Order: sequence, then C-alpha cells, then structure tokens
Amino acid sequence: MPEIYEPIDVNEYGEVDLLAMVEDEIILALPVVPVHESEHCEVSDADMVFGKLPPEAEKPNPFAALASLKRK
Repeated sequence: MPEIYEPIDVNEYGEVDLLAMVEDEIILALPVVPVHESEHCEVSDADMVFGKLPPEAEKPNPFAALASLKRK
C-alpha cells in the first residue's frame, strides 16, 4: 500500500468505527494554539517583539554564581 494512504482500523466484524474516525479527523484539524484575527488584537504591532529580546528584558542567569566556583 502506498504511504499516502492510511490504514483504517476495523472491528472483529470488519466494520469501521465511523465516530472514532471522524473524531480523530476533527482533533487533527484543530489548531495547536488558539489564534485570532489581527484586526481584533489588543496588542499593536509596535508592542510585539520577535527574535532576540532587548537586554533589559533578559533575565540574569541563575547559575552565574556557580561559574565563579568552577574556576576555583
């Protein structure tokens, strides 16, 4: 069977569980994260930060104190 086809599970009578198959397809069609239209967004494009964070937004490394102990 070519890989583009998925096998269909059947019960002991050779019947397809249509409810389970439709449920699986609906779950797979849902987005991973909720999304909304950009015109309904309360955050402006200027407030959004993509890529590297500015230096003031970066948190200090909690393991920085261990670096001095490692050098000893």
